[in-house]
Amino acid sequence: MTRILFFVTTTIFLSSLAPLSATTNIMFIHEIYGIRETENIVYGTGSIGNPASGSIDLLLDIFEPTGDNLPEKRPALVMVHGGGLTGGTKDHGYLTSLAENFTKRGYVVVSINYRLTGDDPTLEPGPTTGDTLLNRTQNAACQDSAKAIRWLRQNAATYHIDPTRIGIAGSSAGAVTILFAAALEADILGPDADVGVVISLWGAMYGAEALFDNGDGAVFLTHGTSDQAVADSESENLAAHLNSINHPHAYYPLAGAFHGSTGGDDSGWNRFYSDTVDGKTVFQHSVEFAFEHFKLIELHPAGNPETNTPTLTRNPATNELTFSFPTYNGFQYVIHASDDLSTWTAQDPTAPIEGNNNLHSITASTAFDKRFFRLQISPNF
Repeated sequence: MTRILFFVTTTIFLSSLAPLSATTNIMFIHEIYGIRETENIVYGTGSIGNPASGSIDLLLDIFEPTGDNLPEKRPALVMVHGGGLTGGTKDHGYLTSLAENFTKRGYVVVSINYRLTGDDPTLEPGPTTGDTLLNRTQNAACQDSAKAIRWLRQNAATYHIDPTRIGIAGSSAGAVTILFAAALEADILGPDADVGVVISLWGAMYGAEALFDNGDGAVFLTHGTSDQAVADSESENLAAHLNSINHPHAYYPLAGAFHGSTGGDDSGWNRFYSDTVDGKTVFQHSVEFAFEHFKLIELHPAGNPETNTPTLTRNPATNELTFSFPTYNGFQYVIHASDDLSTWTAQDPTAPIEGNNNLHSITASTAFDKRFFRLQISPNF
């Protein structure tokens, strides 16, 4: 009797699939959850010299998704505000909106305060050398970002965080900080501070792009081409380096946009949400980039073997096999077959099966000569 192996693969082919209907809600892609915010949690301490030598508490606000059908483990993001290292706060309105937008999609997000020039941070390891106030502050900001990442991992069970799916996002000076924090090694920032995804809004590395290597997280870049505070060539240079080492990244220039919240309708923040590429906003592209590189299909019920196990039955009277499997809105399904587990071919029906939140069944004769079968699941957005 023919042996049948039927299992699920969760491969991602974002660029080749048709756009998803706006009426379909997908976990991690669309806003389907509520938000619970808790403010001013101490995530660490930082050494300072002003107003006196000592240390200060480092505070964060945490945004947690609420609602039904949330996965037990969720991706998380650390968000780092801008302000030229001299000002800014975790309560910045644009950053809070970005935190909320990801939380509504199923993320746990923290927005952090970190040491600024007014705190006169002590000298610590980081991306810069030389004992100047600006250098000390940049290094302190990177160290504080690493502390926030560690805090998420240390409190993963409490906040239902998947410690293997933590990323970092920032704008302006915060983007500079997160790029260095993502690229620096553990001997500088300490253990457990690695990230899987980096979202840089008008950031820069000022010639240090080579710090990024293929052991670092995937990088999403966007930058206004009329930015007068941080030249868009900084993001272009980083994108070119990442491309040269075949590192996963995406770069979305915002034509004519200015820096951060300056420039009214042409501010970087406004254009991040309003500019469209291939029918989607640049913000939505960042969401889908994170979905792909965090491999969030594995947390979605569509890709979870415990909730998505296909069944295979045989009718002895007709010698037919029936494949049955649950489908989910926003995903496509293709059955593949193989003789030896090395070469796979699509089986009829060869056209992708569109998920519709219902059980799907296909019946076929067992006379064909394939021994192994698998179900390929791909996001349809």
